[in-house]
Amino acid sequence: MLALLAIAVGSLLPGMPPYLNRLPAFLPHYHLVAYAIVGALMVLGLRADALRTIVVIASLTVYGAAIELLQEFVPGRGGNMHDFWLNATGAAMGSGAAWVLGLAVGFTRLRRAD
Repeated sequence: MLALLAIAVGSLLPGMPPYLNRLPAFLPHYHLVAYAIVGALMVLGLRADALRTIVVIASLTVYGAAIELLQEFVPGRGGNMHDFWLNATGAAMGSGAAWVLGLAVGFTRLRRAD
């Protein structure tokens, strides 16, 4: 939850934070990295099965879309379809990787326990 709050605050502050102008060139993809980390944490925190992993991916994709839409109303910001796709891709990559690795070590499940 704290990671989701950090994404919202960082994304909805007016203007571009000055420290982002000093990041290395490959880091405009920080959207992908941030959503991958959040997705992985959520899947591992839930000890998710396949269905819950899909729900995590869908939820983070909707959350990312909402953030991009809300940025249209923030001075100095604007929603961006490229950022949305990075958000969704990061959510899928992080959640999926955490679920598969969790399966390998017995931390996550293929199906829900009955």
